Amino acid sequence: MHAQNQSDAVNFEQFVLESTILNDSRNINVWLPSEYKGGKKRYTVLFIPSGEESSNFMTFTSTIARLIDENAISPMIVVGIESVSNDANLKLADFSQAESNSDFEKYLTFIKKELEPKINKSYRTNT
Repeated sequence: MHAQNQSDAVNFEQFVLESTILNDSRNINVWLPSEYKGGKKRYTVLFIPSGEESSNFMTFTSTIARLIDENAISPMIVVGIESVSNDANLKLADFSQAESNSDFEKYLTFIKKELEPKINKSYRTNT
């Protein structure tokens, strides 16, 4: 298992995004690949909705870093959206019922209309 090293912590950023769509705020965790700083390359973004608290997020991104180091996957930016208590109905088990779930639709709209533009403006993404 890839041990979290000092560069993992340096590549971790967090901010709060106020959402008018959700009428709530979300803690957003962003992990950048080690070669991000000082470069000009643009990166694909992996969004991890609902459920990644910062401690779990760091564990997840340690695995991503190991896979990048092994050339198993391309370097990417990882964005985790921390859950709040009323996100219980947005868990993966409920995705099959997503079409009838207005909260889920709001959540997807939040990602597309508020979070993704913020990430694209703040980081070198290729989207």
